[in-house]
Formats: sequence, structure tokens, C-alpha cells
Amino acid sequence: MPKLGSLYRRYLRGAELTAPCNVEIVGVTQVQVQPHPRAETVDKWCLWVKGLPEDTPNGILFGPRGEGQLVRLFGNLDVNDLVGRRIQVYPHPIQVAGQKKTSICFSTVPK
Repeated sequence: MPKLGSLYRRYLRGAELTAPCNVEIVGVTQVQVQPHPRAETVDKWCLWVKGLPEDTPNGILFGPRGEGQLVRLFGNLDVNDLVGRRIQVYPHPIQVAGQKKTSICFSTVPK
């Protein structure tokens, strides 16, 4: 049964990812997000995946660093060619404006 607080969320937050998880990419789209209620909307790329724990949003927003990780994994290919590929997503601690945050990183699925 879904939990309150996740019913209308579409995008995974780094802090929700407590351990590495192997997922399959089912889509890649560009979406408009509003990072803060008073901020302008921005275009971001989103990986839509399956294989995350239940009650977890299946969209993973990524920026230039995420794109760089995907290029290292798969080379310069068309984003539609990512569909069906398996990756591991894992939490990575970072500092943002002096605050500890958790980002989501991409790597190959361990054998």
C-alpha cells in the first residue's frame, strides 16, 4: 500500500535511496521542474526506471554530472537507445550551499 507523502511524487530524492539498487531504464524524457516555489521552472532530463523499492517514485532527474556518468557507461548514443539498459543507482553524499545532501549516481550493474 502506498504511503502518504509519496502519492503524487514522481521523482526520487537522493536521501530516499539508502543503498545501491539495480534498475532498468524504461524511458528518458525532458521535464519541466520547479526547484523552489518562488523559482522559475527549468528543463531537466529524467530517467524513468523500474526496479526501485515499492512506494518509491520511479523518475530520476539528472543534470550534467549524471549525463557524464551515462556517457562513460554507454558512450554518446541517442537517449532513446538507453531504454532497456540496466544500471545501478546509488546514493552519494555531497555539499550544497554548505548543507549535506545526497545525490543519485549511476554506474554499471556489478556482476
